[in-house]
Amino acid sequence: MSCKPFKPCALDVIISKEAPQFYNEEELAQIMDLESKLLSRIEARSKKNNIEETTNKKRCRKDEDIAEKERVKKISRNVIVFKSTSSDLPIKFKNHINELNGYDVKFVMEKALSVTDVNKNNSRLSIPPKETKCKFLTEAEYASLDTRKETGGVYAMQVVVFDPCLREFTSELKKWNMKTTSILNLTKNWFEIVKANNFKINHVLQLWSFRVDTKLYFLLNKV
Repeated sequence: MSCKPFKPCALDVIISKEAPQFYNEEELAQIMDLESKLLSRIEARSKKNNIEETTNKKRCRKDEDIAEKERVKKISRNVIVFKSTSSDLPIKFKNHINELNGYDVKFVMEKALSVTDVNKNNSRLSIPPKETKCKFLTEAEYASLDTRKETGGVYAMQVVVFDPCLREFTSELKKWNMKTTSILNLTKNWFEIVKANNFKINHVLQLWSFRVDTKLYFLLNKV
């Protein structure tokens, strides 16, 4: 079955500005051509309106333009923007994030798994600050990781992790304060993820973050 030919629309113009990696060079060329045509139409319509419309009609047009800008803003807010991408995220992961109405997608880090990352006794994935490519926590979330439970234990932020097969695991994000630095770790159920995927030392993983209704999610991509 042959694929339908790509026909760009106005939404593609918006998306291509924020996430051009979604399109190949031929599609981007078509989008640029459409954008040029749309701008020409807008300019022509603007000139015509300046000549023909009365003062009252101009006032109505202004109100309509404001409404149109608000509509475009709403569309733009719903467009997923992939930030800090040192490499592209496979389409199956993008589709899954879209299905969840996810947003604020960020490339957190890429690392070769260490001995402690795959050790059952450690049961955690370390996220060293020197390896992270972006800030994926809010100021309030980061501050909350410094609080302590009544029992004295380290506070754990509840998160969700999708493994490379898009299996869902509940997990916890904790902050461990060392002598010279602080390090974040994914802890709960981490070794279950290691076993399910047969992760070994020096396997290279990409860690991505995104949000669904403000809740923090992580996604693992094996390179």
